Amino acid sequence: MSRPEISVIIPYYNAVRHIERAARSLFGQSLGRRLETVWVDDGSTDGSAALLHSILSEEGADAPLYTTLTHDHNRGSAAARLTGLSAASGRYIIFCDADDYVDNDAYETMLHTACTTGADMVVCDYIVERGDSRVRHTGMRDSRSLTSDMLRGKVHAGLWNKLIARHLFDSIGPLWIEGIDMWEDAWVTTRAAYHAQKTAYLPRPLYHYVSNPQSYTGRFSDKSISDMLAVTEMLDEHFAATPCRDMTAALKRRARALALYYGSEERRRKARALWPDIPYRWLDITDGLPPHQRAMAFCAAHRSLAPAAKTLELIRRLAGGR
Repeated sequence: MSRPEISVIIPYYNAVRHIERAARSLFGQSLGRRLETVWVDDGSTDGSAALLHSILSEEGADAPLYTTLTHDHNRGSAAARLTGLSAASGRYIIFCDADDYVDNDAYETMLHTACTTGADMVVCDYIVERGDSRVRHTGMRDSRSLTSDMLRGKVHAGLWNKLIARHLFDSIGPLWIEGIDMWEDAWVTTRAAYHAQKTAYLPRPLYHYVSNPQSYTGRFSDKSISDMLAVTEMLDEHFAATPCRDMTAALKRRARALALYYGSEERRRKARALWPDIPYRWLDITDGLPPHQRAMAFCAAHRSLAPAAKTLELIRRLAGGR
């Protein structure tokens, strides 16, 4: 059997409510058997794996190329990504979250762009779905500034809208670190973009990101904030001797602001002491956060959560109650 062109890696944990939609969209891809899916069950207990196998059995002889892998306990998204990548055989790698879905020609279109441009990374636009809301987001502003734009929070650093040549994963050094499960994609995508020989932009929203407050990235805990700050330190060290070194200051401001906004009182106390050389400033305390979160983070930084709550309410009223 010839090597598939693309491997789509889908880590999942207790995704029984969403996994069928993801599976149907992946199994219906126009790329056919030139695509393989690699499913990593990260210790689910809700029947997700049984549902997935039921869908596969329906496909019968027409079933796409697929691999299913299982962790005997929940090890986290970083470990699931490592497991999936180790089993993937495609020339290009992309990830899909189990609560999201893709257009039926998504990967054929991205592969065509990679082949016609010679790019070793292709970035597409995406749609964020939240309830009845559908908002299109730009995946890349300029190929020359992709790494710095991700560090600054100007574009999303997720893996799910980036088709990446396998050789980049093999050449950028350490990948995900088991146990670090927040901003773990940024640790990989920023370095992959920096080392890519050519990056191509596909201005079509092929990926549908479905907002799920129950997902790991939808919940901020002291653990996830700690992970986020660890990734920030790792990226700061990695890019210290590169032209992107100044961009990590924006990353630090963003990470610190999120820690101040979402953290416990103990976490906020620690966050206030982080990176004293980077000042708290109103307009750019963080790039990439909406105004009400900037206001909250700024007030939290100055131990003024009551004014922060009033500021948030005022901004919501000015925005029409949203």
